Amino acid sequence: VNLWCLPDPGVKPSQSLILLAKLAIYGSTWSTRGMLTLQGIINALQDRFLFFRQNPGEPWTRSIRHFLSLKAMFVKVEQSMSRKGVLWTLDITQGEGDKRKRKR
Repeated sequence: VNLWCLPDPGVKPSQSLILLAKLAIYGSTWSTRGMLTLQGIINALQDRFLFFRQNPGEPWTRSIRHFLSLKAMFVKVEQSMSRKGVLWTLDITQGEGDKRKRKR
């Protein structure tokens, strides 16, 4: 299962960015052992969908960064000292919830 299972509607995909990021991490050809950097996720979406290629740097990229740190399923993996940034992987045992409860 990967992003290529979904049709490219030519407009913003109807699937949530969270689902698209999961598919990018899980099945992208860019993925190393089921892990991608934030830029790798963005690149995978741009490679697959015309909408994301035509709208680089739009708010959707910031939304991805936000929910990677918010949703419990996305786990940050530090890279070695020689590589910059962090990798993101999926831990499906965490479910769909948030990493921490919101203060009200």
